[in-house]
Amino acid sequence: MISVPRDSIPPALETAARRVRRHFVIDTRALAALRITLGGILLFDLLARAGNFDLLYSADGLYPLSVHAAAYGSSGLVSLHALSDTAVFQRYLPRSQHPYSDPKRSSTG
Repeated sequence: MISVPRDSIPPALETAARRVRRHFVIDTRALAALRITLGGILLFDLLARAGNFDLLYSADGLYPLSVHAAAYGSSGLVSLHALSDTAVFQRYLPRSQHPYSDPKRSSTG
């Protein structure tokens, strides 16, 4: 962070900075409540998915590795999840939304 001597700041800029600070304040209690709520939602989602882990992430699940290979082939898209479709391997990989969606599937169902 750049440190500027206090006497080199123009008075008009200092007054404007005070006005901005007065109107835009971060409420740390609300921020903490938001973080706790989001953490609870993530934990609930994780526990809900844990019961159906094999259905969601294994070769016998909804999106087996053969479907991924047929959809993307050797297009150069690298995915750690495409290395193996065993449940044991998938259990230790991070879960996130895949950045590439299947163009053959619609989101409206």
